[in-house]
Amino acid sequence: MQVFKFIFANNAILNCTPLYGRDIDGTYTYEHDNGSLTYAMVKASSEDEAYRICKRIIAEFTGATI
Repeated sequence: MQVFKFIFANNAILNCTPLYGRDIDGTYTYEHDNGSLTYAMVKASSEDEAYRICKRIIAEFTGATI
């Protein structure tokens, strides 16, 4: 499993970076400020899977449907 860091702008993915040698508890964690996501860290087996999880985070945070 690999950890990926996502940076957001206006609750949309701006950047995704793999964090080698990093681990997190659980599948993901995210931070927000003033109603907007700032970043998320996602643990996944591939970058594609990490993007799918990240899209679920955005939907969960904004109340949107995927």
